[in-house]
Amino acid sequence: MYSKTGSNKQKLKHFLSGAIPFVLERKKATGGYCAAPSLPATVDDTYFALRILDLADRLSADADYATGLLQDDNLRSYLFSCQQYLTAGSKTVFRLLRCCRAAGVECNTAAIH
Repeated sequence: MYSKTGSNKQKLKHFLSGAIPFVLERKKATGGYCAAPSLPATVDDTYFALRILDLADRLSADADYATGLLQDDNLRSYLFSCQQYLTAGSKTVFRLLRCCRAAGVECNTAAIH
């Protein structure tokens, strides 16, 4: 493992080395992410997946998940479709907006109720 004297950044990098494969295995063909492979993608699960990938980008010079997100047409399509049918609470709307921003999807604020 790592020593108690290791920096928080080192500990977080160690955690992410296991979390990234876990997150990537939960990506659905629709472009969204799910909590378990047998479940459908949700806005909330996609939000947390993108936040973890963003954190990996910030901590590692080798990681570049943000570029992949911007080029992922399935993710962009998934987020766009979520905007069309979302009638959820403010927390889910916030998470959808953050996901859209990460993927470079323009938000249709009129569609979000």
